[in-house]
Amino acid sequence: MIDSGPDWQSLFNLVLGSLGVVLGWMLNGLRSSLYDLRTTDEALSNKLQEVHVLVAGQYVKREELERTIARIETKLDRALKCPPL
Repeated sequence: MIDSGPDWQSLFNLVLGSLGVVLGWMLNGLRSSLYDLRTTDEALSNKLQEVHVLVAGQYVKREELERTIARIETKLDRALKCPPL
């Protein structure tokens, strides 16, 4: 038997194999992009935590604020010559 036409099964296998290669390549690129995003996200999260700790350590303490307000009141009382409360 002589086959003069294209072998449809071989053509189908070639197209399907090529499609698989292209999809695999795209999924590999997507996976590496997700990995890069994950590492960047972790780095940004760590930097944000460091800033949070830095800012939290610089809050004004209640006692320090009360002493400062008392000093300001004393200076205002002296400047305005008012009797103390």
